[in-house]
Amino acid sequence: MGDVKYYPDRWKEYVSTLKERGSLPSREWGTFAARYRVAGNYAGVTFFSMSRSVVNGYDRGIQLLLSYSAFESACTASGVDPTERPISSHEGIAKTARMGLIKAFGQTPESAFPLRSALTSRKLASKIDAFFSGQDNSLQPVAAAIRHLFAHGVWTPHGSKMLTVTACNALNLLAQSVLREGDRILDDEVSRICDKK
Repeated sequence: MGDVKYYPDRWKEYVSTLKERGSLPSREWGTFAARYRVAGNYAGVTFFSMSRSVVNGYDRGIQLLLSYSAFESACTASGVDPTERPISSHEGIAKTARMGLIKAFGQTPESAFPLRSALTSRKLASKIDAFFSGQDNSLQPVAAAIRHLFAHGVWTPHGSKMLTVTACNALNLLAQSVLREGDRILDDEVSRICDKK
């Protein structure tokens, strides 16, 4: 995923193709590349006087937030609504993510960790239910909801006591999958402009 400096996989090809045509990437694609690079270079967070498990929970939340921000930027640059772009995964990745996240985010009472109640979109809530029930393998709804909880909601790994090592590993997998989807969106754009040669 990404090159040595964590630019998107085909970023250099994209930039060089545009330069050959006397043009530069749009501001939106530049934002995507910058956010992708930040997410790809993220190495963790350090807090004083906090337990390792609390730090791990916040660490994975930050990683997901950065990855989702890059994904949203790619969607904006390509003119796609992020909620309409499935974050594809094969069944094994979806199953691993589902198993790791189900206790922390999927099947607990809303008062314990209100993933579903934090959302105002009924459509997104039904997609989350489909993900956790195994009817759909798209990671987008659950990634969007967890990102929302972290950035705007009631993210408290310590208070919930539910962000186990397994859940943190699942969040890591989710963040990597989200970032890869940003790569796929850029791949589509590179293919589109290369077809115009």
